[in-house]
Amino acid sequence: VKFRFAKVVSKPMANHQKVLLHLGTGISPAHAVFMDRDKIGVGESALVQFRLKAPLPALAGDHVVIAPHCEKMVLGGGVVLEASLFKFRQSRAENTIGYLNALMAKNLPGVVRRYMNLFPRQPVTSDDMARYTGVELSAIHEAIHQGISSKEIMPIGDQGFYLIKQFGMFKDNLLSSVTELLENDLLKKSVNIEELRNRFVKNFDKLLFQNALDDLCRENKLIKESGGFRTPKCSLKLNSALNQLVGQVFHHAKVLGIMPFSLGQLIELTQKKYPKKDIQKVLTFLTYQGKFVQLNDDRFLTIEAIEEVKQRIQKIISEKKSFTLSDSTEILGFGRTKGAPIFEYLDSIGFTKREGNLRTLK
Repeated sequence: VKFRFAKVVSKPMANHQKVLLHLGTGISPAHAVFMDRDKIGVGESALVQFRLKAPLPALAGDHVVIAPHCEKMVLGGGVVLEASLFKFRQSRAENTIGYLNALMAKNLPGVVRRYMNLFPRQPVTSDDMARYTGVELSAIHEAIHQGISSKEIMPIGDQGFYLIKQFGMFKDNLLSSVTELLENDLLKKSVNIEELRNRFVKNFDKLLFQNALDDLCRENKLIKESGGFRTPKCSLKLNSALNQLVGQVFHHAKVLGIMPFSLGQLIELTQKKYPKKDIQKVLTFLTYQGKFVQLNDDRFLTIEAIEEVKQRIQKIISEKKSFTLSDSTEILGFGRTKGAPIFEYLDSIGFTKREGNLRTLK
């Protein structure tokens, strides 16, 4: 409400004071929240949000009278600017107060832009805007067409209108989200639309979402695939810090030779200098690149170590025609507990085949 404090009142009105609001024939208890100042002096005007205890039918342009509780007097009165959907918050003060000031100044382009900013998750219609603002529909239409001509407003199908600047920011956020989701999961090749919707707000307008994605694809900033969307430059790569860790991991793997190693061992070998998630990320990356092999006990070997094991197995088979798990120590230098997963991996890739306890080359 554009509220004017009465000149004849002797006691100042307090912020968040409980009052009675009279609108037409209706009365509701309310408390007054000052929006553009901390206090209101006698005879001064201010923007005030009245939060009603009981609903009253109000339209922009309606007049209200404010009275204190338990006293037969009038504190002041004013004109309804907005039957608000939101509690006033200082975090939204700039846009909210800007919208109300535009209404009071009858600045229709400003009213339209500020109104659209109130609804960042969906296009708005001219009918809704006219009802909400109290401005005549014909004037709203004219302001929207002016905004389209000046490239400030865009239509979203037949769903309504949206600010072009806001649409650009939304697209930037979408693109950043796709990039971040792909970078956080090195094996992820694309991001589906539901992941993106969950990343933002689930009740974001679907057509607005789709228009933004389509625009990014037309601009070659995103590529659409059957599984979702990816960036053109999307490739599996590590940042500089993780690249340094790759060198450390390779060094320790080389020292261990054909001895399988676990994530926990690498954490100890690197003296706990790196977070567990970073070492796991590097192991996943190197496995995906085909430089490491992950065994079924969640231990790892380099591809070079696997090749050496193959040579040792070929040698023993040339001598014995076959081998068993009991030959693990002779072949590998360690027992069957760590040897079994290696032999099972070689079975799985078709290098060896198992018949009972015996293994031969396939």
